[in-house]
Amino acid sequence: RGRRGREWYSPKGGIYVTFILKPNVSPEKASQLTLVSSLALVETLNAINNNLNAKIKWPNDVLVSGKKISGILTELSSDMEKINYIVVGVGINLNTEKEILPENGTSLKIEMKEEVSIKLFLKSFLEHYDLIYQEYLNGGIDQIIERWKNNSDTLGKKVKIIGINETFEGLAKDIDENGALILETKEKEIKVYSGDVSLR
Repeated sequence: RGRRGREWYSPKGGIYVTFILKPNVSPEKASQLTLVSSLALVETLNAINNNLNAKIKWPNDVLVSGKKISGILTELSSDMEKINYIVVGVGINLNTEKEILPENGTSLKIEMKEEVSIKLFLKSFLEHYDLIYQEYLNGGIDQIIERWKNNSDTLGKKVKIIGINETFEGLAKDIDENGALILETKEKEIKVYSGDVSLR
């Protein structure tokens, strides 16, 4: 299942990873795990080949060459002020062929022009994920957010965000500590917590 109840598109040649995490943080901070996950993936891709210039599209996509290579879904189970667990699903187009991808999609095989070892990629991704997750648990969210901003494809651009009940337009200025997008509209500065983003 994808974000906001959509179907999760899982074409052949992709890899699909689920993390079940139990951080000792309050439920309102659960969305920080989307920042951790997207940063881990971007840093993995750029470590494999710096020319990929992988970027994060707020709130939960990773792009290469302006096309989607990965989507991330974060779900929470909690009781009042306590997190039971957080499920993070990550889908990555690794060796997916161009013919079966949507027009705005790409894969690592397409970008690298060669087949990629699933085993080696997964090893690198899990190592990056573990390092950043441990950094997060040790109170390093500020540094993680700074690196996320440095790898953002959204910040500094004029965007349109389609939410469940509302549509917003404005300049994507920043993110807050929980990953909400700070949007400067014609009227005022607002925080947006989810939605589909397109450039204006």
